[in-house]
Amino acid sequence: MLSTKNQNILVFLICAVMLICALAFYTTQPLVSDVSYFVAASKRILHGAVPYVDLYENNPPLAFWFTVPAVWFAALINQNAEAIFAVFVIVLDSTILLFTWKLHELDCRGDPYRRYLILILTVVVSFCLAFGFGQREYFTTLLLLPYVSSVALRSNHQNLPKGFALPLGALAGIGVCFKPYFIFIPVFVEFFWLTQHRNWRLLFRCELLAGLALVVLYAALVWWFYPSYFSEILPLTVLTYGAYQASTAAIVTSSTVLIFTCAALLVFTTGYWTVARDRAILIWVAAALAGIVIHFAQHMGWPYHLLPGLAFVTIALLLSAVQLQQPILKMAIGFLVLLSISLGLSDYQRTQMQSVTRFDRLLSGAKPTRMMMLTYELGAAFPFMPAQTIEWVGHFQSLWPMAAIEKHQLSAVDSERVLKKIALTLAHDISEQKPDYMIVDHRPNSEMFLGGDSNPVSSLSSFPEFKSAWAVYTLINDDGGFQLWQRQ
Repeated sequence: MLSTKNQNILVFLICAVMLICALAFYTTQPLVSDVSYFVAASKRILHGAVPYVDLYENNPPLAFWFTVPAVWFAALINQNAEAIFAVFVIVLDSTILLFTWKLHELDCRGDPYRRYLILILTVVVSFCLAFGFGQREYFTTLLLLPYVSSVALRSNHQNLPKGFALPLGALAGIGVCFKPYFIFIPVFVEFFWLTQHRNWRLLFRCELLAGLALVVLYAALVWWFYPSYFSEILPLTVLTYGAYQASTAAIVTSSTVLIFTCAALLVFTTGYWTVARDRAILIWVAAALAGIVIHFAQHMGWPYHLLPGLAFVTIALLLSAVQLQQPILKMAIGFLVLLSISLGLSDYQRTQMQSVTRFDRLLSGAKPTRMMMLTYELGAAFPFMPAQTIEWVGHFQSLWPMAAIEKHQLSAVDSERVLKKIALTLAHDISEQKPDYMIVDHRPNSEMFLGGDSNPVSSLSSFPEFKSAWAVYTLINDDGGFQLWQRQ
């Protein structure tokens, strides 16, 4: 029988192996579309581009702030920026896991529980969240892990010293700043805890005050450094946001929600045997319920929006499973988790490589150095970025307001105003940055066009500024969904 110290060392080694395997996987695959976009935008920012002036982005800038240091370091050592960003994420994973391990030295349930917990958290952040690796939702989930763990500790009548409470509160505050919706996670967790203890003074704990201070500071910094986000981008986002919203029925029946529902049922089923011994599991369930609310609040139905909910419900499920007395049920749950991880990683790899392969065929041997893409969808272009040495120019998301026009969700006056802004922005980008190739997304079944005039060039050519800028390009390839244009 191994001593406690040797058991802890073994757990550390297992966690290290999992993180190294995750690092090897993510550094050899194209990043998901939004994350590739953050990397591309960060390269532009390091060369003087200003977010919300030279780059369009609907959300506040925290994702850029997390990406720029990794991209800067990659340029310093002359390495691939996407791979260095993946290294940065895994290092952050390791740091958060180590902090959570130290936090649970205070756990009255002892070392066995701490070892189970850190193994579960490592599995979740390394492999279960592959479809959103590096997304805002991924960072939020990661940064909130110590906070949710601390509330679970407090639910077992364990006090926290300020040396732990302040940093975990600061991490949680940073986590909820990625998107306004993420405030639901601490709200649900605190509401559940208050229903158990019925003491409103618990809301004045130092970790909550530290988190609130970080949120206020972040809002002030955004207001000070990026006034155009509030004056231009936010009003435009509010005006056109509804164009990408899915119906409630579509969200309810989406596969990710079904997975979440099944996992939640398993949590409550297995928790039936363990809740009397470990009510802290219900803290993780409260965080998971907040995740599903976040998914519905955004009303997009995009799978990665469910990432916090899936992460927290998986943690609750596995914490319940390790305390079960039924070995067959334990094995069944473990098998299902391993199966879902395998399928998730396989799907991630297949999806990313399909995008790269498609653009390789579209280019047909062309060697662009400066490229723009006219599309509403980041996923149409940015997974291709690690495969080629290309400088992507322009505002990147210039066409995202166009979906509201095509779906007739704006008045005639607003439609003309928004379309003119798009045309003038693109004309400026083309004239100033002179990309040698342009890719045009004209898929008729896309979210933007719905079978209408599916070529944005046709829609924008009514504006003389855009028509004049576009006149120097010639169509050289068309695969039925994307066109390749070359500058003459």
